[in-house]
Amino acid sequence: MCFLRSVYYRLSIKEKFESLIGAKVLRLFSDINIEEDIAMTVLSLSPPLS
Repeated sequence: MCFLRSVYYRLSIKEKFESLIGAKVLRLFSDINIEEDIAMTVLSLSPPLS
């Protein structure tokens, strides 16, 4: 599992993040390309941020 993804699966971190943004994380999508030095994380939230 990707390190970044594993961070979001730690319940204490996830709860702090959800409290900070005022929304619940429903899904997490992440990808990393080492050669191009690019990483992306997409969160599905409820309710959506406006």
